[in-house]
Amino acid sequence: MKFVIIETPVQGDLQNVLLYARWAIRDSLNRGEWAVAALGPASGYASQAERAVFYLDRGWTPGLLEALESYLRAGVPVERRWMEDKQEIGAGLPAEAAAEIAKEMAKQRVADEARISEIADRVGVEIRWVTT
Repeated sequence: MKFVIIETPVQGDLQNVLLYARWAIRDSLNRGEWAVAALGPASGYASQAERAVFYLDRGWTPGLLEALESYLRAGVPVERRWMEDKQEIGAGLPAEAAAEIAKEMAKQRVADEARISEIADRVGVEIRWVTT
Protein backbone atom coordinates (compact mmCIF):
# COMPACT_ATOMS: atom_id res chain seq x y z
CA MET A 1 0.00 0.00 0.00
CA LYS A 2 1.42 3.38 -1.04
CA PHE A 3 1.50 6.22 1.50
CA VAL A 4 0.29 9.51 -0.01
CA ILE A 5 -0.49 12.95 1.29
CA ILE A 6 -3.79 14.38 0.08
CA GLU A 7 -3.93 18.10 -0.69
CA THR A 8 -7.35 19.69 -1.23
CA PRO A 9 -8.32 23.37 -1.24
CA VAL A 10 -9.40 24.85 2.07
CA GLN A 11 -11.47 27.79 0.94
CA GLY A 12 -15.16 28.55 0.92
CA ASP A 13 -17.96 26.84 2.81
CA LEU A 14 -16.53 24.56 5.51
CA GLN A 15 -19.10 21.81 4.87
CA ASN A 16 -18.15 21.65 1.17
CA VAL A 17 -14.45 21.72 2.03
CA LEU A 18 -14.89 18.72 4.34
CA LEU A 19 -17.09 16.82 1.87
CA TYR A 20 -14.53 17.28 -0.90
CA ALA A 21 -11.66 16.23 1.39
CA ARG A 22 -13.58 13.10 2.39
CA TRP A 23 -14.23 12.29 -1.26
CA ALA A 24 -10.52 12.70 -2.04
CA ILE A 25 -9.50 10.39 0.81
CA ARG A 26 -12.08 7.80 -0.23
CA ASP A 27 -10.86 7.98 -3.83
CA SER A 28 -7.28 7.47 -2.67
CA LEU A 29 -8.23 4.50 -0.48
CA ASN A 30 -10.09 2.97 -3.43
CA ARG A 31 -6.83 3.19 -5.38
CA GLY A 32 -5.10 1.09 -2.73
CA GLU A 33 -3.30 4.00 -1.13
CA TRP A 34 -2.87 4.82 2.52
CA ALA A 35 -3.86 8.47 2.59
CA VAL A 36 -3.50 11.22 5.12
CA ALA A 37 -5.11 14.61 4.65
CA ALA A 38 -2.43 17.27 4.56
CA LEU A 39 -1.85 19.73 7.30
CA GLY A 40 0.67 21.31 4.98
CA PRO A 41 4.11 20.12 3.92
CA ALA A 42 5.55 21.15 7.29
CA SER A 43 3.42 18.53 9.06
CA GLY A 44 6.31 16.07 8.98
CA TYR A 45 4.75 13.54 6.63
CA ALA A 46 6.41 14.79 3.44
CA SER A 47 9.64 12.87 3.98
CA GLN A 48 7.71 9.61 4.45
CA ALA A 49 5.21 9.94 1.59
CA GLU A 50 5.61 8.33 -1.80
CA ARG A 51 3.91 11.38 -3.28
CA ALA A 52 1.67 14.37 -2.62
CA VAL A 53 -1.64 14.17 -4.47
CA PHE A 54 -3.48 17.39 -5.32
CA TYR A 55 -7.24 17.13 -5.98
CA LEU A 56 -8.01 20.09 -8.20
CA ASP A 57 -11.68 20.25 -9.13
CA ARG A 58 -11.88 23.45 -7.11
CA GLY A 59 -8.72 24.85 -8.72
CA TRP A 60 -5.36 25.86 -7.35
CA THR A 61 -5.73 28.04 -4.27
CA PRO A 62 -2.86 30.13 -2.88
CA GLY A 63 -2.44 27.50 -0.15
CA LEU A 64 -2.18 24.66 -2.67
CA LEU A 65 0.37 26.58 -4.71
CA GLU A 66 2.41 27.20 -1.56
CA ALA A 67 2.19 23.49 -0.68
CA LEU A 68 3.26 22.54 -4.23
CA GLU A 69 6.32 24.75 -3.96
CA SER A 70 7.23 23.18 -0.59
CA TYR A 71 6.89 19.63 -1.95
CA LEU A 72 8.99 20.51 -5.00
CA ARG A 73 11.69 22.00 -2.79
CA ALA A 74 11.65 18.83 -0.64
CA GLY A 75 11.88 16.58 -3.73
CA VAL A 76 8.51 14.91 -3.07
CA PRO A 77 6.82 13.63 -6.27
CA VAL A 78 3.48 15.28 -7.01
CA GLU A 79 0.33 14.12 -8.77
CA ARG A 80 -2.81 15.94 -9.96
CA ARG A 81 -6.30 14.43 -9.86
CA TRP A 82 -9.78 15.65 -10.70
CA MET A 83 -13.20 14.33 -9.77
CA GLU A 84 -14.32 15.07 -13.33
CA ASP A 85 -12.18 12.13 -14.41
CA LYS A 86 -14.80 9.95 -12.74
CA GLN A 87 -17.94 11.90 -13.63
CA GLU A 88 -19.30 13.61 -16.67
CA ILE A 89 -18.95 17.38 -16.38
CA GLY A 90 -22.31 19.07 -16.09
CA ALA A 91 -24.32 15.84 -15.86
CA GLY A 92 -28.02 16.70 -15.79
CA LEU A 93 -27.54 20.25 -17.08
CA PRO A 94 -28.65 21.58 -20.46
CA ALA A 95 -25.99 20.98 -23.11
CA GLU A 96 -25.19 24.70 -23.44
CA ALA A 97 -24.60 25.07 -19.68
CA ALA A 98 -22.44 21.94 -19.52
CA ALA A 99 -20.38 23.17 -22.48
CA GLU A 100 -19.88 26.55 -20.80
CA ILE A 101 -18.72 24.89 -17.56
CA ALA A 102 -16.24 22.72 -19.45
CA LYS A 103 -14.95 25.78 -21.34
CA GLU A 104 -14.43 27.75 -18.11
CA MET A 105 -12.64 24.81 -16.49
CA ALA A 106 -10.30 24.54 -19.48
CA LYS A 107 -9.46 28.26 -19.27
CA GLN A 108 -8.77 27.93 -15.55
CA ARG A 109 -6.41 25.02 -16.16
CA VAL A 110 -4.39 27.08 -18.66
CA ALA A 111 -4.06 29.91 -16.13
CA ASP A 112 -3.13 27.43 -13.38
CA GLU A 113 -0.43 25.83 -15.56
CA ALA A 114 1.17 29.25 -16.08
CA ARG A 115 1.32 29.84 -12.30
CA ILE A 116 2.77 26.36 -11.74
CA SER A 117 5.46 26.98 -14.35
CA GLU A 118 6.43 30.16 -12.50
CA ILE A 119 6.80 28.17 -9.27
CA ALA A 120 8.91 25.50 -10.97
CA ASP A 121 11.17 28.19 -12.42
CA ARG A 122 11.52 29.85 -9.00
CA VAL A 123 12.37 26.54 -7.32
CA GLY A 124 14.65 25.58 -10.18
CA VAL A 125 13.06 22.21 -10.97
CA GLU A 126 11.24 20.64 -13.86
CA ILE A 127 7.91 19.27 -12.73
CA ARG A 128 7.34 15.66 -13.69
CA TRP A 129 3.80 14.86 -12.66
CA VAL A 130 3.29 11.37 -11.33
CA THR A 131 0.49 9.45 -13.03
CA THR A 132 -1.39 6.43 -11.74
